[in-house]
Amino acid sequence: MGSINLLNYYLRPTAADGAMATAPLAATQAPGNTATQLPQTAVSTTTAATAVSTIPPTTTPLPTPTIPATATISLLGPPDNAVFVSDATISFYWQWPLPLLEGQQLSLYQLTETGETLLGSLLEANVGQGYNVRIPAQLLAETAVSIQWYVKLETANQDTLSSSEIRHINLITP
Repeated sequence: MGSINLLNYYLRPTAADGAMATAPLAATQAPGNTATQLPQTAVSTTTAATAVSTIPPTTTPLPTPTIPATATISLLGPPDNAVFVSDATISFYWQWPLPLLEGQQLSLYQLTETGETLLGSLLEANVGQGYNVRIPAQLLAETAVSIQWYVKLETANQDTLSSSEIRHINLITP
């Protein structure tokens, strides 16, 4: 096995820790030869202090994208004041003219006396620029004669970027 001379100290591999420092040897002496050892001298080491940051990391908010005034959510169906049987599945469909950016979604909401209820969200169009969500009528809160619904373009945190008109549907018992 070889050894390395570091400032006249030789490091030799050992079974215990892989290397061991020995006393300095005379300049004319090679490792492994017998010679008189020189007196040991004190070795000084210094360690630089490592800076530790105490400022917690923060996230940089993403800028809210600008939506062109001509970009509107166009509700296609069901038409305003449509009537459905209470055990039907209702297909809500609309168009949005722009591709959704990362972190954006189009969400279908029901509006009730107590506020809005999220019925479903889509991260991409079903066909072209068209979006479709099917909801069983039993899941809609029947708090009024007509049920109000609309669609919002929003962020993943549900911050509204744009919204559609409000439409009404009516449920009847078969």
